[in-house]
Amino acid sequence: LDLKYIYPDSAGAGVDVFVVDSGIFLEHEEFQGRQGKTVVEKTFCNNPADDNGHGTNVASIVGGKTLGVASNANIIGVKITGNDCPLSTQNIINGITYVMQQKANDPGRKIVLNLSATSTDSAVGEAASKAVEAGIHFVVGAGNRNLDACGFFPGKVQTVVTVTASKISNNQDWITDWCNWGKCVTLFAPGENIPIAGIGSPSEITSGTGTSLSAPHVSGAIALMLANSDLTPEQTKEKLLRIATKDKIQGLRFRPTANVLLRVPSP
Repeated sequence: LDLKYIYPDSAGAGVDVFVVDSGIFLEHEEFQGRQGKTVVEKTFCNNPADDNGHGTNVASIVGGKTLGVASNANIIGVKITGNDCPLSTQNIINGITYVMQQKANDPGRKIVLNLSATSTDSAVGEAASKAVEAGIHFVVGAGNRNLDACGFFPGKVQTVVTVTASKISNNQDWITDWCNWGKCVTLFAPGENIPIAGIGSPSEITSGTGTSLSAPHVSGAIALMLANSDLTPEQTKEKLLRIATKDKIQGLRFRPTANVLLRVPSP
């Protein structure tokens, strides 16, 4: 790898990536002067601002001006958790349902839903499954507990794209020590020491770790695919796997997981 990021000219233009998370710090420089819009459209919490930074971190990977995978995609925040608003199964479902309503209102919209939250409640899986049936491209982080990802929803849902975390060590790609794994994982994407926008100031760039930072790499990659084509969720998943880098992840040993690492579509 030459460590240069080369991506299609569209940069995800015309695709709506819903970041169902803790809101977005819209004043951050990463979201200024983008071709795509950045908005927080809906909140299920009292405070619409991103008070813990997680949603801002994620949104900057999806489409930040310099940090983003798809810097021209529209980023639409749906706030389901925050400092005064603990994450609940109900709010995860509320967030998914809201995005489904937007798709129903305008069936032609190209929508990617990025979710970091996991739950042991199968109702979350049912909501995710319905979202994919409605034509929404659904991406979720596998979780950070070094457990089988099949124990959590919506990652267990077969039609969802479930992403776990790789890291670079000695110029090789490795599974991280802490990420969830197993047959419910679709693919790996970078998830350790990732540069992200913070909420400390409009120029803060920090770094973070977690499968919730792996997932938006994939959401951005799907936005790149959708900008120039009408693919179904099934087709984008198939294409992600087809163009991915195979058999380069080290360290899987007792954590049987598809040895597939994200590659973005070529220009």
